[in-house]
Amino acid sequence: MAQRVKPVERTDGKKYNEYVEKLTILHEMLVYCMKAKQTTDLANVEKLRSCLSKFHKAYFPQHTHND
Repeated sequence: MAQRVKPVERTDGKKYNEYVEKLTILHEMLVYCMKAKQTTDLANVEKLRSCLSKFHKAYFPQHTHND
């Protein structure tokens, strides 16, 4: 995560907002990974998949490939 999502200066408005969005999604992913390992509730897996999809769109905004 630290190698791919580089810090951005707060003064660079748009890029900083994109940076914060990516970090927020990645944090959500970490939480749902932890929860998926702790329980057998498949809702956590679905939430993780949703986060992964959101991160894919945030990290690769120019790609239109659908899985």
